[in-house]
Parts: sequence; C-alpha cells; structure tokens
Amino acid sequence: MIFSFDTKSNNPFYNLAFEEFLLKKKPKGDIYIMLWQNFDTVVIGRHQNIFEEVNIDFALKNNINIVRRNSGGGAVYHDLGNLNYTFIVDYNSDYSFERLAMPIINVLKNMELDVSFSGRNDICIDGFKISGTAKYLKYSKILYHGTLLINSDIDTMSSVLTSASKYDNLHSIPSIRSRVKNIQDFFDKNISIPILCENIINNFDSVIPAELSKDELKIINHLEKSKYNTELWNYGNNHEFNFIKRKRFKGGTVIINALIEENIIKYIEFQGDFFAQKDLKKLQRKLSGICLDKNLLKVLSDNKAGEYIKDVSTQDIFSLFELNL
Repeated sequence: MIFSFDTKSNNPFYNLAFEEFLLKKKPKGDIYIMLWQNFDTVVIGRHQNIFEEVNIDFALKNNINIVRRNSGGGAVYHDLGNLNYTFIVDYNSDYSFERLAMPIINVLKNMELDVSFSGRNDICIDGFKISGTAKYLKYSKILYHGTLLINSDIDTMSSVLTSASKYDNLHSIPSIRSRVKNIQDFFDKNISIPILCENIINNFDSVIPAELSKDELKIINHLEKSKYNTELWNYGNNHEFNFIKRKRFKGGTVIINALIEENIIKYIEFQGDFFAQKDLKKLQRKLSGICLDKNLLKVLSDNKAGEYIKDVSTQDIFSLFELNL
C-alpha cells in the first residue's frame, strides 16, 4: 500500500525528525510519501562542513535556520516557495536516482515542461536546475527526497549558500553551484502549490492519507529536540587536523581530515558532497590507529573501503594518502 503524510509543520527540525521516524519505524512492504515545506532554511548534506557551505553570518542576520540531514549530497535552500518531497521504499539495487525521480519528472512533463534528469542527482528544465535530490539507505529501505523550486527566493539562496568562512585550515569544497530557476519562470500564470501536491499524489495508485498517533508524534518531538535541533548534530565536533586532502571523483568530492602523530592515524573524518552507501563512522574507527605507510592500500582493501561511498573505489581513497607515503 501507499501512504501519504502531512507533517502540518514548516519547522525544518521537526520535519526531518518526522521523515526519519517514517524510515525507521514504519514497516517494510509499503511506500510512504511526504510533501512538505520549511520556513527559510539551509539543509546541508550529512558529510558536509557547515562552515564552508553556509554564510552563517547572513543566515543569523536573516533568521535562516541551518540543519543537517541524514542523506549525503550538497547544501540546499528551503523557503515557502519551495516544495519538498520524500518517498520511502523498500531497498532495491535497481532504484537509481533517475528511476526514483520519475514520479516528479512525470508530473512536470504533464505540465508540458521540457524536463530531464541531469548529472548525479538533478532534475532540470531547459538545462536549468529546478530540483536537487538525495537518498539515504537504512533499515533495508531507501529514503529518497528532493526540492522543487517553484517560486523560491533565488537571491537569498545565492547569498546564504556562499560561504563567508575565514577558517583557513578548513578545506571542504563548497557544493557545486548549478544554474537554477524556479518552475514559475516557465509559466505566465501562478502555480498553485496545493494543486501541484495533488498532481504528485495522483501520479501514484490509490494513495491512502495517513496520520500518526499521539505517542508517535511524541517520539518525533523528542527526536527533533535531541538530534536535529542540536549544535552537535548540525555543527559537529571541532577537531584539530594536521592532514587534510581533497579530490574530486566520479562520486563527488571526498575530503579526508585526519590527526596524524608519528605516522599513526589518531583520528580521521570523511567529508564532502558524496553519497555514502555504508556508515562511514565504521570505516573511520577501523582506520584509527593504523600506520600511514605502504601497507595502507591493503588495510583499505581488507576493510572494503570502496563499498562505503558511491562511485569512489578503494584505490580512489588510497590516492588521497599516496603523496604522503
């Protein structure tokens, strides 16, 4: 069966908690849909460096929220001119970004728009990006979500996603700034977001509107407060690194930040706009205490490092260390 949920909220911290609850607690075998909007917010990818992705001073002065999501990929801007969509399905290795995007692409094609899937994870109209997407694999399910720029404030988006960081020791590469347009730019008449929501729902067969219980909503409220609306989750730990390398691969930019003492990896962290396929914390723990020598390739291979990041091989990860071996 297919169930749709209305969060009845424009609070980004709550909405991301709601999304995680559906992924974690709802049973396999069904499809879950969320169509939701946030007040002005920057949502950064799971592995990104917030100081390099967001003009934090601008965000604070303009009351723009900042929150980290579970999925990888780049930073995006939400406001009430943007519509977010979430589809949660059982895991299937055939579910590519493009295949998961088809419900949205079909709706836009029915609006007689020249829509196409582009690059790793973008939906475009006439070559302009109108939707960025990301996915997250957990609990034998896929959470696929994205933005739809309908009548969003592009000027604010451009300002807040341009980092004003003066932290010279941070070297994360900002998200790729694609040329973007609002869907409204392709029409003379105003687009109704409620009608667009109806069209998306109607693209599925027999969708059942559903609501959560009071006890389930309490769990979401707790998750919002204990995770998504915390400085630790959104800003991360402030580690000092003496080894920082970055490189662009097919699967995106990978940055290695590490603390190395006497050629031993004391702490290591992977950042970037990539999409993780496994929990990178496990790989980071396995590499802590490892000697940075010519046996590193074997260590990475033995720990199947190439399985952690989509389209980034073990040899790719090793190449980030190679110049220092």
